[in-house]
Amino acid sequence: MFAQEARAYIEKLIRLQKKIEEKGYRYIDHGAVIQARRHLKSQLEFYPYETDDKMRRFWDHHQDEIRGLIPSQSHRCYKKLMTEFINLQNQEHVIT
Repeated sequence: MFAQEARAYIEKLIRLQKKIEEKGYRYIDHGAVIQARRHLKSQLEFYPYETDDKMRRFWDHHQDEIRGLIPSQSHRCYKKLMTEFINLQNQEHVIT
């Protein structure tokens, strides 16, 4: 369950940041956001991370990049995206 939810969330952030860039918005850390977006996208395309355990390790290792894809507080979806991030971050890690 975590694997699917986390993957969908990260992919949503990647799509959102791509749309933000296409609209011409730029910010101080724009280069870092582009780099994180491309890196996470390539990792998700190459590795399946199909189990909760594998996705949890991916999430823990890349959480700063994932957090960096959340738009600024002025974006209309900020609160919803941040709540999702926190909920995924706090999900219990259950080893099966």
